Amino acid sequence: MATVRRKERLAEQILEEVAIIVQTEMDDPRLQSLTVTHVEMSDDLHHARVFVSVMEEEGRKETLAALHHARGYIRSLLASRLTMRRVPSLHFYLDESLENSLRVWELLDLTKAAKPRDDIEFEEEDNEHDE
Repeated sequence: MATVRRKERLAEQILEEVAIIVQTEMDDPRLQSLTVTHVEMSDDLHHARVFVSVMEEEGRKETLAALHHARGYIRSLLASRLTMRRVPSLHFYLDESLENSLRVWELLDLTKAAKPRDDIEFEEEDNEHDE
């Protein structure tokens, strides 16, 4: 089993290399609006979960299909760039954390923009204690 530090270093290296490969080595137009956001490694380092963000909402399924189709090619290019005996299998997932964060910010902005209602009266609590 790999140490936590080794998993983190390998995930960072795979993230950098996959991002470079997708941007420079691949001519598929479906991959133009793609950003590799993070990578998670399995404990045995045999699998890499690669999370990507796609700016165009309507092209997300096609982008993931293109990555799935090209993952063998991407893995072979990784093999020549990584100094490992066994290159991890690549599994691509859509990273929705950015969208979720934006939605939270929108909701926070809505609550800030909401004006307090003056028509609500609050009852004052009695501070007297029964003895």
